[in-house]
Amino acid sequence: MAEIENFEVLENYYIRFRFTDGLEKLIDFKPYIKDNPITKPLADFDYFKQVHLYERGSGIYWPNGYDFDPTYLRDYVEGEILAKA
Repeated sequence: MAEIENFEVLENYYIRFRFTDGLEKLIDFKPYIKDNPITKPLADFDYFKQVHLYERGSGIYWPNGYDFDPTYLRDYVEGEILAKA
């Protein structure tokens, strides 16, 4: 299973990922920002930029505990929500 090697937060709620198998992926996180307690804080771009990488690249997370695992991010297809927030 590929893990996240590194990532870069870009403008307009995009994150560029590089996985340990060499795949690079650009993901728009705007569709995941909803009006609910766990995702609403991400609407503040300064908060959104506080995303961190779990140890050994096993996912990303924000201070409030909202997270994504690397398999989910690697399988992401533009325009397709794989899970509801």
